Amino acid sequence: MTEILITVAVIGVMVLGVVPAISSVFGQSREAEARSNARHLANTANLALSAGSESLLSAASKEDVVTLLRTGVYGDGDFASTRFQVSLDSEAAAAALGRLTFANGLLRYGEP
Repeated sequence: MTEILITVAVIGVMVLGVVPAISSVFGQSREAEARSNARHLANTANLALSAGSESLLSAASKEDVVTLLRTGVYGDGDFASTRFQVSLDSEAAAAALGRLTFANGLLRYGEP
């Protein structure tokens, strides 16, 4: 019986050391995903603007640009049938917003 208690105690101590490490890995994964999503949003916005997207020209904030990109915008001229869209849920979009800046009608990626 004592051996079982010692085994359970040792396993408990090992678990206490592993949980913070796993938590840290998940946190780093979420950060990497947010950075990747922010870069993707900025690149897609710039592509859509280059293709003549009138919708993005009327955006007043980075939140507006992200909302438009989540629903999809079209280019103009030769790109009128090209849809520029980034599929993100609201949580992923919110995490990416913190890594984006908006000035002079351009969405840019930058670390906070």
